[in-house]
Amino acid sequence: MSQDRIIQRLERITADIHDQPHVAVNYLLRAEVYAQYGYWEQALVDSERAYELALNEFAGRRWGVVAQAIQDRAHRLMTKAKRYVKS
Repeated sequence: MSQDRIIQRLERITADIHDQPHVAVNYLLRAEVYAQYGYWEQALVDSERAYELALNEFAGRRWGVVAQAIQDRAHRLMTKAKRYVKS
């Protein structure tokens, strides 16, 4: 993927976050893009935010299958990103 396409993708996801800041999947998607291109600090920040939001979504619903899936993906990415980010 070209750098221009990566930037466009990140800009679209960031706009979605701006429009809907309480939607966990947007943070997770952006974290995955950051991780894919080695931006581990940003990936960690966004995956932590996605995890927190998904946890809240899961707690507030009887059937939180989607929220649980997002939480699981965010947790896996957080764990991976922490290996690359210096404390």
